Amino acid sequence: MSKAHEIVRTGMRLAEFFRRFPDDRAAEVWFVSRRWPSGPVCPHCGGGRVSEVA
Repeated sequence: MSKAHEIVRTGMRLAEFFRRFPDDRAAEVWFVSRRWPSGPVCPHCGGGRVSEVA
């Protein structure tokens, strides 16, 4: 069984959610840090030379 997500596991209230993620950029930074804790990596080749697409 997979671990419950931090927000679900801690029982974060809606007000705390909006304090933690006041805008889209704050949410994006959080998601990127969770997806690539050591920096972005290509999912196909594992290379570190990746481009950010807006």
